[in-house]
Amino acid sequence: GNILEPSIGIGNFFGMLPENMNNSKLYGVELDSITGRIAKQLYPKADITVSGFERKPFPDNFFDVAVGNVP
Repeated sequence: GNILEPSIGIGNFFGMLPENMNNSKLYGVELDSITGRIAKQLYPKADITVSGFERKPFPDNFFDVAVGNVP
């Protein structure tokens, strides 16, 4: 399925996905340019946007799951 991490940081959640979810399509958004660029390097197959979440348009009902760690 499609997995969203709306505040990806460097991508720790993507790095810890269970093996049975390895074929999922990963999408992440990160406001901080340094951590966003690190995530892009660590997960080159993921669609990672370095921008504010409000600036990234996603289709309605597109994601199967969203993960995050709200501070």
